[in-house]
Amino acid sequence: MERILETHDFGPHRVDILERADDEGTSYVVLVDDVIVTDPPLPTPPRLEDVVRIYARSQGQV
Repeated sequence: MERILETHDFGPHRVDILERADDEGTSYVVLVDDVIVTDPPLPTPPRLEDVVRIYARSQGQV
């Protein structure tokens, strides 16, 4: 099962936090414009400051 927990708009980009649940447990991924930018998946939901850092790194800003 997958569901979007949060959506943020950073300028022209949409950032989603996706929760994935399966037989092995629950994990979380961050998507920027529908592209997964966290690999491997995160074991816990990221905080907003983590999302900002992940977004900046995905845009080559860090």
